[in-house]
Amino acid sequence: PWPKEESIAEDDTKSSEFAEDVPLSSRFIESIDQALWDHEIVLLKLNKVAKKKKGAKIIGGRIAEILDAHVAQVIGHTALLYR
Repeated sequence: PWPKEESIAEDDTKSSEFAEDVPLSSRFIESIDQALWDHEIVLLKLNKVAKKKKGAKIIGGRIAEILDAHVAQVIGHTALLYR
């Protein structure tokens, strides 16, 4: 049987809250920033950080906002940033 809609919505809310609370170290952000300056485009594989695909989108967006970059696309647990 298919899961109830309430359980799906509740699970998405939990994963969104988790993704918003994932700590982003300054060293990690600096390494992504340097890679963006060197290559203008960076592929971030977030499968160990984000439990769900929606979490990868949220974390990619947070990183992009911090670095004044853009999320080109998110496929699965992978985010593509460019500047």
